[in-house]
Amino acid sequence: MDEELIETARLYAGKHGVNPGDFLGAGIHGRVCLLMRGDRPVSVLKVHRDAKAYRRERDVYHRLAEHEVTVVRGFSVPQLLRSDDELLALEMTAVSPPRILDFAADHLDWPPDFSDEIWAEFEARKQEQFGDDWPMVQTLLGDFEDFGIYLLDPTPDNICFR
Repeated sequence: MDEELIETARLYAGKHGVNPGDFLGAGIHGRVCLLMRGDRPVSVLKVHRDAKAYRRERDVYHRLAEHEVTVVRGFSVPQLLRSDDELLALEMTAVSPPRILDFAADHLDWPPDFSDEIWAEFEARKQEQFGDDWPMVQTLLGDFEDFGIYLLDPTPDNICFR
C-alpha cells in the first residue's frame, strides 16, 4: 500500500510542477512528504489511504479556512493550499512547533457517540501521553470544539509543543 501512496505523491507532484521530496512520515491514514521546487521545499503533501479519512481531513481544513484559523494559542495550524479528490491528496503549508496537525480522524459539528467509559479511557490515555502538557491540550481541544471540530487523535506528534 505504501508503494501506491508513493506513486500517488509522484502523480500529484507532476500535475503541479513540483517534485516529491523526503517522506516525513506514514500513519494509519496516509503518508506525508515535502513537495520541492528544485532544492527548495515549497509545501507538504498528505496522500490518504482511504476516501473517508481524506474527506474528513479536507473538510476540517475547509472549516479552519472559513474561520481564518492559522494559529491557536500560539500553536501553528497548516493552511490548505490545494486538494485533489481523485488522488485523495491534500497540499498544505509546512508548520514548525508548537503546531497542531493531522485531522484525518476528526469529526465536524458533533463528537462521535462514544460511551462515558470510552471517553474516560480516552482521557486517561491522553493524560498519560501528554503529562504536564495535558491541561493545555484540553484547552486546545475546547478551542477547536468552538469551531465545531472534534479532535479525536491528539498525540504528541499531532499536538507538538517542542
